[in-house]
Amino acid sequence: MKKHDDIEDLFKESFENFEADVRPQTWDNVQTALKGAGIGVFIKAMINKIGTNTLIGIASSAATVIGTVMIMNWTGNTTKKEVLPIVETNKTAETPIEETPANKVVTALSDSNDNSMVDVAKTKPVSQVKSKTQDKEKFDNLIKELKEEKIALITPSVVSGTVPLIVDFSNKGNGRINNWDFGDGKKEKNKLNPFHVYDIPGIYTVILTSTTADGKTTADSIKIEVYGNSNLSDIPESFTPNGDGDRDYFPFNGENLKYMKATVFDFSGKIVFESNVVGGKWDGKDKNGINVQEGKYYYIVNAEGIGGKKYERKGTIKLAR
Repeated sequence: MKKHDDIEDLFKESFENFEADVRPQTWDNVQTALKGAGIGVFIKAMINKIGTNTLIGIASSAATVIGTVMIMNWTGNTTKKEVLPIVETNKTAETPIEETPANKVVTALSDSNDNSMVDVAKTKPVSQVKSKTQDKEKFDNLIKELKEEKIALITPSVVSGTVPLIVDFSNKGNGRINNWDFGDGKKEKNKLNPFHVYDIPGIYTVILTSTTADGKTTADSIKIEVYGNSNLSDIPESFTPNGDGDRDYFPFNGENLKYMKATVFDFSGKIVFESNVVGGKWDGKDKNGINVQEGKYYYIVNAEGIGGKKYERKGTIKLAR
């Protein structure tokens, strides 16, 4: 489309069968108005110069083409531009869907044949879908545990201790008839939560035989370890490490002890002997294996019994050869 400097020619060329009954002076005025005031003034000039009825007729018959041609020419654009038809539609352009983690899940599920899972993913957040899955797993695990619940399951109050050891037993299984064997020759029949006293040190195997209401029977067992009372042996006041077989050692001993440490010092505070074992003994020599001088020595003994009882002894011992 070529550029037009004359508004009258523009209208005539755009509408070949249109004959405007307008004086030539009118077109000059319009052209001048466009240059000085722009499109707004132009519209007003059109109304004033050629009349309202004529302008409305023109607009109603070919408004789209007029607007396009006028804009193309009045802006002074010398480049040939293609006039695109205006397509009217009642549809609103769809807004692109933002790709989110939830949409990705929906897309992945849509590719499968499980339509029910796709529906769930579309209507609920991913966190809710995950929560539902976890709840189902917990429920399934609970059902499995209930199905596998034991008939006989011994639960003792303690499994070890010193005499007299009192143990409370209970069956955490679903057995109704419970028969107990405490391993020391004593038994208890048809009792759910018995207790038993062990007064002799030893290791005992407790057996529970339990039967359900529908006749199913199983057994369970557990070991109970019973210790004697711990104690620290008496410490002598003197010893004679001369090799004659009589009181040649200074002993550190006790019963049912799990820990013991003995330390011997001379009068200057120097350590001449140390032992970290239960049942240790001093032969009257220093750490280098040399016989120490006769005289008095200090000692400290610390020990702990199997039942947790702690001991400490301090004193002096006389060494004579």
